[in-house]
Amino acid sequence: MVTLGMKPATRAVTSDMSEIRDLTDHERSVLEFLLEGEWDGASALRHQLATAKHAGADDSSASFDLAVAPDAPRAPQALSVQGAGDVYVRVENGTLVGLGCSAKQLPPLAELFAA
Repeated sequence: MVTLGMKPATRAVTSDMSEIRDLTDHERSVLEFLLEGEWDGASALRHQLATAKHAGADDSSASFDLAVAPDAPRAPQALSVQGAGDVYVRVENGTLVGLGCSAKQLPPLAELFAA
């Protein structure tokens, strides 16, 4: 089950512009899953995801930063989307800024669907 709530950034990701790359299919699928449904800000965040790039990783976990197009629509509030296994989308000032995950690898989608 996906719930909405505030989730403070609890780790630092060192982003280097040379690290920017396309999202893998699995990374994109996890983000799409977390942004499913109709709730305040969901549409804007899905538009941002369409432009999102992987912008640096945290070596201690599967967490990573995102870079989105500066002209993409913004969500009306700062929120995070919580999923299973401590996987969540980080949003700051209405902008998708990363995916948080305390595990070393992103879980399979089946684990997120089961939660």
